[in-house]
Amino acid sequence: MEYLGVTFIPLDETKLTPQELADFEAHYGQRIPDTLRELFQQTNNALVENCVLDIPALEGGVMPEGWAGVGEYGMTYRIESAGSFLPPGMLPFADDPSGSLSAVKMDGQREAGVFFFDHEEVDEDGYFVSYRVADTVAELLEMMRQALE
Repeated sequence: MEYLGVTFIPLDETKLTPQELADFEAHYGQRIPDTLRELFQQTNNALVENCVLDIPALEGGVMPEGWAGVGEYGMTYRIESAGSFLPPGMLPFADDPSGSLSAVKMDGQREAGVFFFDHEEVDEDGYFVSYRVADTVAELLEMMRQALE
């Protein structure tokens, strides 16, 4: 399945309904960005293979491989298992093979940056060390599309 030029490999047939997305938002008090809403209504659980984004501050790359919406392995799981290690307003939507997270910071209705959180390092506030990788999820997907060319 292709979305904004990036090929996602669905891991199952689940797709989220607008009501499921609204229920998640109401429960967690977080708005899901439109880009993720559209993606998760096409596939709720998917992989992006072999996409490495070069992030100079990391001295290496980021692999936003596993993308999942709401459910057992999705944002719900990531918030419940790692939420205390993320600053307020972060919505984790993808992870890499080692377990580090990609999350979008929401400021009300708008996206305020996409960050990579290294789960092996914790800062002075007790949060995973983060690196800003894009302004929006759409920009992240464009970076991924270019990296996959």
